[in-house]
Amino acid sequence: MASVVPDDAISLSPSAVWSWRPSKAAWFHNVRVLAERLCLPPALSVDAMALRAALKTAAETEAEWLYHPAVSPIFRPLATGNRGYGGILHLAAWTAAHVPDDLGQITVPDGARLWTPQGPLELEGGWYDLALLGSTMRTDVDAPAIALDPFDTLSGECSSSSPTNGDLGTDHDSVYNYLSSIDFFRRAVPEAFDWVTQVARLVAPVGGGAPSSSAFRSASDPETPGLIRLDLGCGLLFTLEALVHESAHNYFYLAEAWGPLVAPDQLHRRFPSPLKAAPRPLRGVMLAYHALAHITALYDALGDVDAFAAQPVLAQQYAELRDAAVYAEATCMAAAGCLTDRGRQFLNDTSNRVFRYARQS
Repeated sequence: MASVVPDDAISLSPSAVWSWRPSKAAWFHNVRVLAERLCLPPALSVDAMALRAALKTAAETEAEWLYHPAVSPIFRPLATGNRGYGGILHLAAWTAAHVPDDLGQITVPDGARLWTPQGPLELEGGWYDLALLGSTMRTDVDAPAIALDPFDTLSGECSSSSPTNGDLGTDHDSVYNYLSSIDFFRRAVPEAFDWVTQVARLVAPVGGGAPSSSAFRSASDPETPGLIRLDLGCGLLFTLEALVHESAHNYFYLAEAWGPLVAPDQLHRRFPSPLKAAPRPLRGVMLAYHALAHITALYDALGDVDAFAAQPVLAQQYAELRDAAVYAEATCMAAAGCLTDRGRQFLNDTSNRVFRYARQS
C-alpha cells in the first residue's frame, strides 16, 4: 500500500495548492504528431500543407493558443457532412488568427456558423480569407478570462436547427449569472481562478435538457481541450465548483499525456467510488479523487470569504466533499499497486500538495 509521505518542503498554503500543475509538454508533443496526420476535406480547399506546418511549429514552441477547443479536430477522425466542415473551419481560422504566415482561403460549401467572443458569425456559402475569419475569433483584453459559447457553436454543428442569438430567450439571466460568477471567482480566490484559466478556455452549456432541481451537471473530455460544459444557471457556488471540477479533469488529462497512470493490465479491475453507485475502473476513481481534492481546497478558501463564511450550505457541502475525497483517497492508496510509477507519483502529489492542505486547514 502506498502512503502519503509528508514533505516539509511543500508549503501548506492556498497558493501552494494551486501552484501544482502538470506540464503540458507531452500534450504539445502529441499535438505535433497528430497535426502531421491531419486530414482535410477536399471540398474546403484549405492549404493542408501550410495548416499542418503552422500547427507543427506552434506545438514545437508550446504556443498556449493551441490549448483551445478549436483544435479538437486534431484529436478526432474526420467527421462527415457539415459537422466535419465546421470543425476544420474553426481549426483553420483559429490557427490563422495566431500565426504570421498567410494560410490562404477556405471554401464554405453550404454556409456555416463561426464562433466568436461576441456571438456566432453566420457565414454564407463561398470563399473566405482565413486570416480575416481568425481576426473575429481573437479575444480582446476586456473579454472574460474564460470565454462563453452559449450557443455551442464550437461543437462544429452547422445545421439550420442550431440555436441562434434570438433563441437564447430567458437564458440571458443564466448567462449574466455565469459572467457574474466568473467576476466574483477572479476577485475572491485569485490563486484558484488563475489555476482554472490555465486549462479552461471556453464554457458551453450542457446538452440534454434542463437540469434537475437537485443536481447540476458539468462535463469535459480530453479530445476537446479547454472546453468545459456546465449548467449556466446553477448558481454561484456550484458554478465555481463545476469550473474547478472540470479543470481538475483537464489537468488529469495533461498528466495522462505523459503515459498511463493505471497499469494497462489492471484496467479491467473495478473499485468502489464515492461519486458512482457501481464500482468503476481505478482511473475513474483517481479522476474523481483528483477533482475532489481541488474542490475541497476551493471550499476551504471560500470559507475565508465574507460572502460565504456564514452560509450553512458551504459547511454542509464542504463536509460531504471532504468525506468523499477521504473515501476516494483510501481506495486509490489501497490499490496503488495497480498504478504505474507515474500514477503513484501523481497520486502522492494530489494527496501531499492538494488534499493534505484541505485536511489540515
